[in-house]
Amino acid sequence: MVGESVFFQWGLINIELPFSSFNKHLTADNPFVPETSPSRKVNNPYGYYSVGFSSRYHDKDIKDTTSNKGIFDYQNNTGFKVNFDLRNPQNQSIRSEIMKAFGLNPHKSYNENCLITETMDTADLLKI
Repeated sequence: MVGESVFFQWGLINIELPFSSFNKHLTADNPFVPETSPSRKVNNPYGYYSVGFSSRYHDKDIKDTTSNKGIFDYQNNTGFKVNFDLRNPQNQSIRSEIMKAFGLNPHKSYNENCLITETMDTADLLKI
């Protein structure tokens, strides 16, 4: 039934948990609107849903990141998506808490977490 579980998806890693066992961080305050606004509360702010391949960032952001040795400058890029991006250093504790709740290791890479979850890693996926 809808609403009885929460999920974490990262690439091919997809883990579901009962809503009763983890239901934190499903709403947050949007810091970009006034406190009295009915739009202040947002649902699932850390979720990013996409089918296929598209970037959540502008071309300029991608070019700047490439010029910066692949490091995205979160501090000088503000906005809703950047604010709630789990890769943003300001969200490190939330990212860690979420990953641990779903049985992942926040200190390991995607491929290392694929081993934990017995998910096909990038190298094996490219062989298909």
